[in-house]
Amino acid sequence: MKRPTKRKPNPGIVALLQRAAGFLRARQLCKASYQQGPVEDPTAVCALGALRYAVWGHPFTGDVGLRRYLLAHDFLARAIGDEAVSRWNDAPGRTKAQVLRAFEKAARLAQKDDG
Repeated sequence: MKRPTKRKPNPGIVALLQRAAGFLRARQLCKASYQQGPVEDPTAVCALGALRYAVWGHPFTGDVGLRRYLLAHDFLARAIGDEAVSRWNDAPGRTKAQVLRAFEKAARLAQKDDG
């Protein structure tokens, strides 16, 4: 039987998750939309919107950076225990503090990347 290999930490993904958290921290949390307000400087973002801004600088996806976005999304999904990050973000009563804690937990998971 082949032994599992320990994967290396993902410092780039850690920084990306931290950047997304910082982007959200400076704004309000929104639901059912990636962002509210001007695209160039939104007044509110959801969890995935913050992640998109951290990767691309806007709420639209692109080919460049897609792998990093998907890796960061995976760590965020693991942190909340739900693949449907948008559904989790949009749940009634979900708070900005909870979303920020999820980003912090995701960054810790990416740092140790225990697979």
